[in-house]
This record gives sequence, structure tokens and C-alpha cells, in this order.
Amino acid sequence: ETNCSFGKASDFWCKLGYDCFFLEEVEGHMGGIWVLAKKQRNLTLSLVESNNRAITFQISLGGFNWLCSTVYARPNLAASYKLWEYLMRFKASISIP
Repeated sequence: ETNCSFGKASDFWCKLGYDCFFLEEVEGHMGGIWVLAKKQRNLTLSLVESNNRAITFQISLGGFNWLCSTVYARPNLAASYKLWEYLMRFKASISIP
């Protein structure tokens, strides 16, 4: 949980050599997902899907491909059920590891 906008923290991450590839901004004091990485020659990150609960992206490196999902799970039972429903629906739509 980031608890601040990326704009407030971007200078810090840039000084460390990281780039922001994808983000879902914080809503009040809730959420906020940042996908940061150091640029590498053969590294490609491609956005697959993004919402306030998860960011899913494809990682391509050295001829290999993976899907990765970063998740913000609220400490709320009803919200947790919605997240799991979303993840199960999304799982049915993917065909790569």
C-alpha cells in the first residue's frame, strides 16, 4: 500500500534508477499500485489489464514470457470477495504462464 500519489515519490525512485511502467493511483488512504523496474536491454513490460484492485502485465526477457499480477487487497471481506471473483474470471482468460 503506497498511501501517497506517485508524483510525490517519483523523484526518489528516479534517483535510484527506476522507471514507472504502470500505476493505479491511491484513492484517499486506500490502494495505490506501482509497477517499477530498472530498464534493461531485453526487458519489455506490456500492460494486459489494470483496475483499482490489480495490474496485470506481461514480462518479456530473453525470449521468455510471463504474466504477473500485482494486487491491492483491501482488509474488507466484501472487497476481498470482489477481488477473488475478478482474479478467477481473469484466470480463465489467460493462456501463457
